[in-house]
Amino acid sequence: MLAASAAFALAGCAASLPQVVVTGAETFQVRYDAAVQSAAEADAKAARHCGGAAEFVSAETRYDGFAYRTYRCGRS
Repeated sequence: MLAASAAFALAGCAASLPQVVVTGAETFQVRYDAAVQSAAEADAKAARHCGGAAEFVSAETRYDGFAYRTYRCGRS
């Protein structure tokens, strides 16, 4: 039963990706599982977060195995 609960919890985490990670600076990141989601899905999540254009800054894969794309909201 405990193993089933753990598997369900992990599945819930995967379903919540891509996820916006606010860094407190003028940029923010979108974390996603590159084996499951695409960079285009991360781009769309960033655009929704900005309420419009999101400017891509950089990308990296971290020790946690997730891909991170850094953005800033488009300037008007």
